[in-house]
Amino acid sequence: MSIETQIASQPSKMKRFTELLIRFRYVVTLIVVAICIATSLGQSRVGFSSDYRYYFGSPSPVIAAMDELESDYALSDSIYISISPKSGGTVFDKAVLSAVLHATEEAWKVPYATRVDSLSNYQNTVANDDDLTVAHLFKSESELIGSNIDYIRQVALAEPMLENRIVSQNGEHTGVNVVLTLPGKSPMETSEAVSAVRELAQELEAQYPVEVRLSGVHMLNHAFAEIGMQDIVNIMPVMYMVMLAILLVLFRSVLQVLMTVAIVHLSTITTMGIVGWLGIPLTAPSSIAPTIILTLAVADSVHIIMSFVIAKRRGVSNAEAIKESMSVNFLPILLTSLTTIIGFVALNFADAPPYHDLGNITAIGVFIAFVLSITLLPCLLYILPNWIKQKEQDTKFSDKIWAKLSHFIESKYKTVIIIFSALTIAFMIPIPNLKLDDRWVEYFSDKTQFRNDADFVQKNVTGLYSIEFNLQSLGSQGISDAEYLNTLDDFAKYYRSFDNVYNVSVLTDTMKRLNKNLHGDDPSFYRIPENKELAAQYLLLYEMSLPYGLDLTNQINMDKSSSKVVITMKDVSTNELREAAAKGEAWLKNNAPAYMHAIGSGATVIFAHQSDVNIQGMVTGTLLSLIMICIVVFIAMRNIKYGLISVLPNVLPAIFAFGAWTLLRGQAGMEVSIVVSATLGVIVDNCVHFMIKYLRGKEQFNLAPADAIKYAYQNVGNALLFTSVTLIAGYTVLTMSSFSLNSSLGLMSALTVVAALLVINILLPAIILFVDRAEQRAADERLINAQLAS
Repeated sequence: MSIETQIASQPSKMKRFTELLIRFRYVVTLIVVAICIATSLGQSRVGFSSDYRYYFGSPSPVIAAMDELESDYALSDSIYISISPKSGGTVFDKAVLSAVLHATEEAWKVPYATRVDSLSNYQNTVANDDDLTVAHLFKSESELIGSNIDYIRQVALAEPMLENRIVSQNGEHTGVNVVLTLPGKSPMETSEAVSAVRELAQELEAQYPVEVRLSGVHMLNHAFAEIGMQDIVNIMPVMYMVMLAILLVLFRSVLQVLMTVAIVHLSTITTMGIVGWLGIPLTAPSSIAPTIILTLAVADSVHIIMSFVIAKRRGVSNAEAIKESMSVNFLPILLTSLTTIIGFVALNFADAPPYHDLGNITAIGVFIAFVLSITLLPCLLYILPNWIKQKEQDTKFSDKIWAKLSHFIESKYKTVIIIFSALTIAFMIPIPNLKLDDRWVEYFSDKTQFRNDADFVQKNVTGLYSIEFNLQSLGSQGISDAEYLNTLDDFAKYYRSFDNVYNVSVLTDTMKRLNKNLHGDDPSFYRIPENKELAAQYLLLYEMSLPYGLDLTNQINMDKSSSKVVITMKDVSTNELREAAAKGEAWLKNNAPAYMHAIGSGATVIFAHQSDVNIQGMVTGTLLSLIMICIVVFIAMRNIKYGLISVLPNVLPAIFAFGAWTLLRGQAGMEVSIVVSATLGVIVDNCVHFMIKYLRGKEQFNLAPADAIKYAYQNVGNALLFTSVTLIAGYTVLTMSSFSLNSSLGLMSALTVVAALLVINILLPAIILFVDRAEQRAADERLINAQLAS
């Protein structure tokens, strides 16, 4: 069945369906609204995931390596409390060190704290004749006098375990690292710990002349959840106001605006109710789904209401106007909803689960909006106009604009095609230069407290990006073997030669310090012990002297068969972090025995791999969704020529958007991997509506191609313009998000829709006229002959 046949046969089916809706309008309205409200009760079950691990996708060697690290060693996820003198200078001042002491004592009281590391409780080792003394660097304010402070400074700035980890190299900043072990029984655990640490930070700043900043993995977790909640609270109201303003300009009828808002609002709350019932957690990326649903849901209502208004202007009854609107719009709305759903479902090819959730939630919302538009909206259109007088709109001005554009395209279609071809080439050229890279701290806007604190800590105290290696020995107690320790020490030296490395935490620093201590603190013995037995004795003696909570389980495993090396890096991009991890892996393969070969892992390394894996997955997803969308359009139209015409305008907007983005920014992160799928279905929406209106004019009303294009402009032009403006506004509102992936996604999507608006309203008609030029010439000849005959 061709599209022409479908256009001709569909009205009778839809009229019968619409007649049933009108007959049982009150029952349908009550049932639909009741179902929506009942489903929306699930919103109370919607929660936010505050675990960065939720961003990790399918199993990989890097994730497996991290799982092994977490099973072998005490957890290292922490909150970092950075402390700096308010008036400048160094931290080696009695007041500042008193603040460190107080922070250390109070940090143990933070919920779920299992370890606290700071200058005050650093386990300093000194020789005492033939004995080893292990004690806190300082334990009370009474110790903070001139000579002791000088000694504290000397130890802190000379110890590799502290330098650029607990205290900055210049001594101007220090930190208290609070390790948390969450039981995982409540989603509020991270929030409880963060709240306690924030209260401690306020207390420190009130009592001491210091400035406190908070960073670390758990602050990152909390920031993800906070940003998601803020986006819903801050962005949704703005989007509603923007939508209302656009709809009022379009309809100039409060009644029609309210009907559209009802459909949109019910679509959103019903979707979020389903999310709650399904137990899907919200995250920073998926928290924008309600805003996208709100934006997309407008389109269906606009098309139905606009066609209803056009029919009413001809003087038909409400019932006939609704039937005509449904007959004209059902097929294009069905196709556009289906293609939009396909586009968002393709986000499941991304590796990160939050993007699966974004795609699935939005797809559910689009489906619900479609169902409400073809059931509830016709009932409302019939019920509500009985209560007020239908307000007619003056469309003479817009009709003139569309007529002029139609005439321009008709006379200049070849020029238009040439110009767009040149623009396509121009925007394609820079795309290969688009750098795919990002930094996870920069996922957050510089307006957020977490970003500012994290940037400060990274610049002045210690790095936030780290690589962790789990290096195995030959067996139990094997970490004391001389070959193992010497290789370990060489590995640490290799990374310390990197300009972008802040600190390397490695067992050999402790072993060398103990060797020196047990040789009368002779600096010449600051080296690896000569034999395994001696190293094992030193380690046992040291461990027996450590207080509870400050043991070595964060660095060596239980049977002492392996140790962990942590490389803390400066401000590096995901590409640089992956490269640094790969260099370490290569060094081990080339310089270490086979049993020490390992994969660099850790949270930041996995994030670094995520963007690359997501992009690879989304390339596949985008291609498959494009193929599926093309198949849907071809099946619907049953016409190769018009199917091909419909495909081209769906690809070009992405080319223009990516080219513009490359010129504007030059770099993109994970958002680039989803923007095509997030907009592809939307672009098809406008293209399908225009094509079907064109074919309706041509086949049902026997119009020549140029006149059919004019018919399409006048019948769907306003709707396409305003739905595009709504989409552009909706995606632009997303740029308000403090989560850069969301704001960048919004900006790139807005650019794509702008490009689509131009392509579909200017290039598509030009292509149609070029393809159908033979038909147009025949129509022109018939017109000339008719004029001559008359």
